[in-house]
Amino acid sequence: MNPLKGTISHHDAEVVELRTDPGLTAAYLKVAAKSLGDPDNHAAALLALQAVTEAGNLFHLIPARPKT
Repeated sequence: MNPLKGTISHHDAEVVELRTDPGLTAAYLKVAAKSLGDPDNHAAALLALQAVTEAGNLFHLIPARPKT
């Protein structure tokens, strides 16, 4: 429960942004993938992946198949 009325956590705001902005979601995934290889950024990469996963709606990142 949030102690202040009308406030939202950073994580919750991040998830809302990721749900509504496919470009931001794609950018988050790219940066997170690169950061996973760097031990100094591993924790941040996992948090970014957690936010993207929680936001869901990843289907919009998959390119459409051409009609045959």
